[in-house]
Amino acid sequence: MKSRTRYAQYDFTGGLNQDDHPLGLQPSELRVANNVYWSGKALSSRRGTDNINTAAINGGTAVTGIFDYTRSAGASRDIVAVVGDKFYKDARSATPTDISGAVTITSGAANACQFATFNENLIVANGTNTPWRWTGTGNAAVLGGYPPAFKTIISKWNRVFGAGHTAAPRTIRFSALADETTWAAADTVRATLPASGSANAEGSDAIVTLGHLGDSIFCGLINSIGRVYYTGDSLAPFIYTQISSFGVAGPRAYVPFGDGGYFVSNRGVHYITTSDVSVSYQSSMVSGRKLRTYWAELGKTRVQNVSGTLYFTSNGNWIVVWSFTQGAGTQNNSILVMDVTDGPGNERFAIWTGIQANVLATILNPTTYAEELLFGTNDGFIWQADTGSDDNGAAYLAEATTRWEDFGQPGLRKRFRDLYLEFRQTGTFVINVDFQFDYENAQTFTSASTASNLWNWDDGTTWDSSTWGGLNVIQTRLLGVGDGHVLGFRYYTTGTGQLWSLYKSVVAVKVAGESVETLS
Repeated sequence: MKSRTRYAQYDFTGGLNQDDHPLGLQPSELRVANNVYWSGKALSSRRGTDNINTAAINGGTAVTGIFDYTRSAGASRDIVAVVGDKFYKDARSATPTDISGAVTITSGAANACQFATFNENLIVANGTNTPWRWTGTGNAAVLGGYPPAFKTIISKWNRVFGAGHTAAPRTIRFSALADETTWAAADTVRATLPASGSANAEGSDAIVTLGHLGDSIFCGLINSIGRVYYTGDSLAPFIYTQISSFGVAGPRAYVPFGDGGYFVSNRGVHYITTSDVSVSYQSSMVSGRKLRTYWAELGKTRVQNVSGTLYFTSNGNWIVVWSFTQGAGTQNNSILVMDVTDGPGNERFAIWTGIQANVLATILNPTTYAEELLFGTNDGFIWQADTGSDDNGAAYLAEATTRWEDFGQPGLRKRFRDLYLEFRQTGTFVINVDFQFDYENAQTFTSASTASNLWNWDDGTTWDSSTWGGLNVIQTRLLGVGDGHVLGFRYYTTGTGQLWSLYKSVVAVKVAGESVETLS
């Protein structure tokens, strides 16, 4: 009986796919992608997290908002935060400064704050209290003009728009031109009720968020989505158009990106563009292709508490980061990472654990101007993510598991020979590799921690360099031991100070029962 050598190559660019059969995944897709993200095309362990504050802020009450407030074209900036019933500047310091003044702020983790800058001033709304304003000096003060307690605000077309107040849940108010302190009662635009369906009562489809959508305003409601356009008509300057019959989960559930934006509904994560006349459930959902399992395990009563932000990682990739509550938890405890570097329609996913983010925010460091990912907790701390190599001194599991591979011959037994691994690591640790046989059994190997362990392929291809573009890329071979019908791999680390990037791996097997001795 003859056998032939076969090769399977994995490049890790496809991200997590929980929904397709594990034998049906693409070679680049993963069964597990935990605490990882991407460095260009390489799969990397995520960097660590570190708390910024020396002690809990405001007695350990929940952080409900973080914002990068910039004035005078970037000449002056402050990182501000809302924690419990207080408003702070210098939020990225060990001891933030209370600038609440006489502003009334109601504590509560669910009181999500939204921010808008206008006329060099910062305006804050939380859906419970009268919006307040900070000029960049002194204390904050209640916003003039008697606006209602907006849940959501946005500045556009030289006005401030606010919506989501309980007295008129489907009405958008707008300020006077160039004046955020004047709010005429007649200056409104109304979100029309859905054309059909049972949820047609005034309060059943309330506005929950406003956002930028190209040359219009994205208007997310509980059960529908609309857009606000500028008409140029002085008598009716703005018009509302409904574009969807399903809605947006919460005030922090929309993230602008490109000429459109991503949003979370009770069904999943979607993308909308400025060209969309209507949004269908099937065509716009990006999470439904690979994340139905993850979505099914979310705490459905807390999807409204999702918080999202767009972030340019330290590895040079664009990601949209969403914080959710997984399982029966009472606070956000899971991060869904959506790499959007290659644009809408090419998203790839991973999951971060061990991060409890009630709110997420992207800022520029006021000193270095490097982009940073911050998150605020329910117990009064502000943390920085994507920094260091541990979670404030604690280790975390970073792992990636490939698809099951039967080499097109599920009925034939194979002897697994060698694993050729190409990776980069920081430090002297080793990457653990589990050889998984026939859906269950695993045998653990460890990678070499030296760049001198190079190899030649059986087909004559030589891998003769350990350096790519100045990066120390290790190329090593692990001798395979084991037999089975299908094979999978799990790559992982569990310690502190263990950052790595996987570029690709190639496994060589001997397939029994084939009459031709060739390389595939």
